[in-house]
Amino acid sequence: MSPLRNIAALLIGTALLLWPALAPAAGLPVVTLETGDDGTQSYSLSLQVLLLMTALTLLPALLLTMTAFTRVIIVLGLLRQALRQHGHHQKRTARALGLSYDQLRHLLRKHDDGRTEDGAA
Repeated sequence: MSPLRNIAALLIGTALLLWPALAPAAGLPVVTLETGDDGTQSYSLSLQVLLLMTALTLLPALLLTMTAFTRVIIVLGLLRQALRQHGHHQKRTARALGLSYDQLRHLLRKHDDGRTEDGAA
């Protein structure tokens, strides 16, 4: 880029960063905490959005930091709870799993032998 373009980009970037400071106040408080007569507290909408966005940003990171063991334990706990609540579907699920295995058994054997239908290894 030419030096003139660099200077123009710098000026435009500075203007965009300073635009909120130069704009007149909109009348909305950024962060407020109001205490009611009965002791309840209410936060401004800006603070609520800030907390929500912070939580939405940190939740995926927390999920990724969990170990696989923890995730497996959580899934098995959910599965046990679901089977307890819907135990009458357990036989149907077992039958469906058995039929699925029966249908895919020959493909699993071919895969174990290193063969596919087109003959490639």
